[in-house]
Amino acid sequence: MPTAPYTLEQAEEDIADLRGQLDGVLEAHVLQSVNTTPNADPAGVVLHASGGQPNFINPAGLTMGVVGAQNAFFANNTVTSVALNNLAQGTIPANDAEIGAVYEVDAWGNGTWGATAQVLTLAVFLGGTQMATVQIGATFMNVSLIFRWRAVVRTICVTTGVTGTWQSLIFGNISLFSGTLLASGSSSNNPTNSFVSCESTATTTKDTTAQNSIGLSAGWNATTGAPTITCQVAMFKRLA
Repeated sequence: MPTAPYTLEQAEEDIADLRGQLDGVLEAHVLQSVNTTPNADPAGVVLHASGGQPNFINPAGLTMGVVGAQNAFFANNTVTSVALNNLAQGTIPANDAEIGAVYEVDAWGNGTWGATAQVLTLAVFLGGTQMATVQIGATFMNVSLIFRWRAVVRTICVTTGVTGTWQSLIFGNISLFSGTLLASGSSSNNPTNSFVSCESTATTTKDTTAQNSIGLSAGWNATTGAPTITCQVAMFKRLA
């Protein structure tokens, strides 16, 4: 019997196999959700979808989500007011959240402790509602010092739907700019410290079928002395 023609494409595939190479993927590939978690071959991983999110499983059976992050953005928001105002925020699309979904805004920047010391409040906001909050005491550092800061805010979906419930987390650091740092317990010329806050059992109700913003806000207990805090750069991510 005559042998079927050996095409150029078949030759290229055979050569690539022999060299252990793969052709570049030039088209989009859809990961379908599966009812049964696949098994990975030794020394390999398997990509699959779960709850509308990309996941991978390794040979030991560990399944993890593929973290998604948007490019950093330059917020350039400055807060000098008593009212809590936005420093940086991201947008959670309608119907994106599932139980256990975690969203994060990671932000950092600079500020000036006022000529009259004031309390600085940092807070998580979800869809315009205040959640976990921390306060940096007025005597954390001496007046008129320049500082740098970083704060991370997260919201965690507990239940979904129109009456979906959420919890939150805020943590970060604040330090004197350009100087020797010392942990601050009272007014200091060399202050540095970390902070964290979250709910114990309480939740906030927000509709997961609607779009919601997640953000970091700040405010001062008074404007006397002209304190400032500015967000220079931030990133929005879905962690899980």
